[in-house]
Amino acid sequence: MGLSFWRWKSTTSTHTEIRKVNFLIHPGFIGDMRFFKREEGDERLGAARTMFAKYKARAESLGPDEVLVAFSHHCKSELRALLRSEDAYSRLMTDDWKELRDILGKRLVVMSFDQDIFDDESEKPNNPKNTVCLVKRIMLARGLHIHDKAQVFAFGETFGTCVADAAMALNLAGQFRKNTHIIAALCDVGIFGGMDSSELHEFIKNEAWRWTGVRFDCTLD
Repeated sequence: MGLSFWRWKSTTSTHTEIRKVNFLIHPGFIGDMRFFKREEGDERLGAARTMFAKYKARAESLGPDEVLVAFSHHCKSELRALLRSEDAYSRLMTDDWKELRDILGKRLVVMSFDQDIFDDESEKPNNPKNTVCLVKRIMLARGLHIHDKAQVFAFGETFGTCVADAAMALNLAGQFRKNTHIIAALCDVGIFGGMDSSELHEFIKNEAWRWTGVRFDCTLD
């Protein structure tokens, strides 16, 4: 199937105004055993399943004026390998990606790790090749136009590091007029390998000031 699996071709000549953008950061990272102890495998695979169930529920709740932009921690060659592999993690990832694609169709964009959202130089707001500009061009080719006053949300893995850093970087690169809301309930807070839920409010109190253009939503239920 190759990378065509991750793309959507549209022939529409009309545009839908997008008023809510959801950034999904590094889905499946907590289950990727390249980065963790082998003995944690079963628990981490279960955690990854739990997280994808949250992402699926979020996708199902999105209206026609909302999109989901997923930033994988896999590069393009690794995404191809996921489609060919038969191990439990690869099957989980591929099946869950298919579900998200089936739910959202052209309103799902998957960006590989080759697009470095953490690179300060390439992600400058005035760089027409930064990640958000690229996402907007992809959306426009699909007949979707991101409104300049769109609400922006971020969630995924892991809370307090990649999610917060990505939310800030994307908010800056996209020059969004509103703060990006990080949804703790859709992050790995209280999930195996993630931040303990009892630490959340202390983290917000002592650490949240580090991220500009970001607002933390601490509601977990």
